[in-house]
Amino acid sequence: MIFKPVWRRQGMMKDNPALASYITSAQKLHGRFLKLQGDLIERRKQQQKQLVETKSCLRSRLRLTSGDAGKDEGLKELNHLLEMRRREVNASAPAAG
Repeated sequence: MIFKPVWRRQGMMKDNPALASYITSAQKLHGRFLKLQGDLIERRKQQQKQLVETKSCLRSRLRLTSGDAGKDEGLKELNHLLEMRRREVNASAPAAG
């Protein structure tokens, strides 16, 4: 029989201190692994939350910046002049073909 009853395994552990030490170490290692895994999951959640907050902040700034660009009279005038110059260049360019 491959799997022995628990009481027989416990008896083997009493008779074999190296086996008891090995099992205790394995249980501690397993416990540390579970703790590290939980810490990693928590850290990932915090990072995700920070990324979402940063993205939201950047979007807000972008909205404010793009909204300000439409209100800036100097910028409107420069865009108007740029468009007029483009039309002049396009009108004076020889027709392709």
